[in-house]
Amino acid sequence: MAAEDSSVLVELTSNPIDILRLIAFTTQPDCGGISYFLGTTRNSFEGKEVTRLEYEAYEDMALRQMRELAVRVVEKWHLGRCAVVHRLGEVKVGEVSIAIGCAAVHRDAAIQATSELINEVKASVVIWKREVYADGSPEWKSNKEWRFAQV
Repeated sequence: MAAEDSSVLVELTSNPIDILRLIAFTTQPDCGGISYFLGTTRNSFEGKEVTRLEYEAYEDMALRQMRELAVRVVEKWHLGRCAVVHRLGEVKVGEVSIAIGCAAVHRDAAIQATSELINEVKASVVIWKREVYADGSPEWKSNKEWRFAQV
């Protein structure tokens, strides 16, 4: 599921994230700085061996929230392009679960926009993560950045 206009691309996908597509979207002749963030599944958490992550979302709301955040950083940092793509479903160790790209005239704006955007996505977008460990046991995880009360 995707939403795209001339300056913003947001997407939820159950397929591996196409990093080259993200690069093609954000590369602009008037932007001298492009910053990317790739969040990947790591193989351990607090001494437990992780085999995969599983993501779920309320897709319509998550897309709307991601779009609002992307538009906000485009306006704040005067970006030429901004992309946010998040995986849903199973994401194995080493695979990318979220990719963000921000393009601006200068690198500082691109870097700061990318940092702000990943922090805001983690703090407010309705995407849930479950870690699955080597022994087969799963555990739902909450982001320590999440700013809303847990229900």
